[in-house]
Amino acid sequence: MPEVKSQLVVYDFDWSMVDQDTDRYVLEVLSPKLRRKLEDDHGKTEWTDLL
Repeated sequence: MPEVKSQLVVYDFDWSMVDQDTDRYVLEVLSPKLRRKLEDDHGKTEWTDLL
């Protein structure tokens, strides 16, 4: 088996390690104005494109 030189581990913390939707919660805490703007644009653009 070849040697692994680096490894990437990805984990989505929503509702498991953090009891919140972290996509929204982090924005609400760090930038409430941006969070509201993204919420206003919701439905016009996909959420992943907004972020």
